[in-house]
Amino acid sequence: MRIDCHVHLNRYHEEVEHPSGSHCQRLFDAMDASGVDHAVVLTSYKTNCDRPGVQEVLMMLHDSPRTSIIEGLRWRGDDRSDLFTMEERIKAGIVHDIAVDYPDVKFIMCHAGNPWFVDAAEVLYKNENVSADLSGQTLGTFSTGFEQLMLKRLEEMVQYLGDAGRQLLYGSDWPLTDERA
Repeated sequence: MRIDCHVHLNRYHEEVEHPSGSHCQRLFDAMDASGVDHAVVLTSYKTNCDRPGVQEVLMMLHDSPRTSIIEGLRWRGDDRSDLFTMEERIKAGIVHDIAVDYPDVKFIMCHAGNPWFVDAAEVLYKNENVSADLSGQTLGTFSTGFEQLMLKRLEEMVQYLGDAGRQLLYGSDWPLTDERA
């Protein structure tokens, strides 16, 4: 089964309709074209007409067995979801400290830590309960030079990890990038 662990239903381009049932259909069409069986939809912590909140996404996808939903949380500013003083822990250290403090919790680091690949690789290497998705390495299509740079950084990460297949996950960051990217 091929799972895309990082997609959004946000509207990023004016020519695309506002998030709705037809926007969901675009996701399913992209999944079909790319051979993706299941997608994990990340909702935005910042909601507006272009970024639906978790309740709206739940309604749009309520009968879809092909999706799972992860709620985006706001942890900065006046309006925040204060999960056990997450902001203070993050400011006091790096993801590694939190992963060590909560070894039974599975953490997924988005975007493979881009642009902090070396730091991300170290966190992954030291913590079996942390994985990273490979989404969001670029917006849109790759230019040749940027593609080479990203491949080099990811190759270094894989070499550092040794058994990268254990902790690296496929994520497209759709609709910002094509699921086939």
